[in-house]
Amino acid sequence: MKKILVINDCKFESIVMKDCLSDIGYSVKIASEYDAIIETRKFQPDILIANLIMKNTTGDKLISKIKSENSQIICLLSSCDSIKLEDFIENKVDEVINTPVNKDRLSETLDKVTKNCDNIKVRRNSVDTIIKRLVNKSNRKQEDVSLDKKSSLSVIRFLFCPFCGQKFDEISQGFSFCPYCGKTLQTSK
Repeated sequence: MKKILVINDCKFESIVMKDCLSDIGYSVKIASEYDAIIETRKFQPDILIANLIMKNTTGDKLISKIKSENSQIICLLSSCDSIKLEDFIENKVDEVINTPVNKDRLSETLDKVTKNCDNIKVRRNSVDTIIKRLVNKSNRKQEDVSLDKKSSLSVIRFLFCPFCGQKFDEISQGFSFCPYCGKTLQTSK
């Protein structure tokens, strides 16, 4: 069962939202704007719904702080005013909910944002896998590593620059830096 943390300074709105979410099948906890960060750490929710306008802060600022600690939490911003997601993306808001909201629309919105975030995670994992493969290929293409016994520097011989990717005409024997990008190819032992 997915866990949702509802952050709102209005107890009535929080209870109404909690009841809707519980009826849909979520485990729900309520937090105020003052204990939102602590409750997020304790409860470890999958999804967070923060009200936009509160007494001493705004939901988008809270979401930004929470996402800086845990970027995996799906964060929604709720408001009775008409708001657009585009206005809050820079604060790492994943979706907006215009309240009052009925159970069906709330369920659809949560399903949509959960699927979108799952797709983004899959794409991130795919990109990470591709990057790891490229790094491994780069490491395998290094011909050899030899230690210059006169100095404490190791000389790495490359077929191409591991920084800019520029191919060398000959194996980089004796290069201490890439002639194309200037990055150091020689490291201290």
